[in-house]
Amino acid sequence: MRALERCVLTGDVAVMGNKILLVEDNADFQEIFGRMAVHLGFEVICAENGLEGIRKATAEKPDVVVVDLVLTGTGGMDGIETIRRLKRDRTTQKIPIIVCTALIDELSESAALRAGAAEYLRKPVGVSALESTLRRYLT
Repeated sequence: MRALERCVLTGDVAVMGNKILLVEDNADFQEIFGRMAVHLGFEVICAENGLEGIRKATAEKPDVVVVDLVLTGTGGMDGIETIRRLKRDRTTQKIPIIVCTALIDELSESAALRAGAAEYLRKPVGVSALESTLRRYLT
């Protein structure tokens, strides 16, 4: 799918201003998440690593950032460090951050919330859980 290759997804029913930045290195999850979010009416922009995510968050000014905790190819920057840096930057510190990860241990969840994440979702995430979580921060 061409839109997924660019990883800027919009739906016919996308609500103006409801832009999600997905920081995720797994292309399959980017596609699954993107399809769900677009189906729900959101625009999705993807970043494949933490550094790209920080750059896109600053440039695109998304309404919410969804980040995985396990990110590869980022020079050692995992999701926790990505969250910390987004929360330290004046231009991105007020953007809500939702973690969506396969890590199920309480230490990872606690570390993410301490770093500044607003929510912690475990993969696989269903459409209804995704929708209710996103709507809490986008309305």
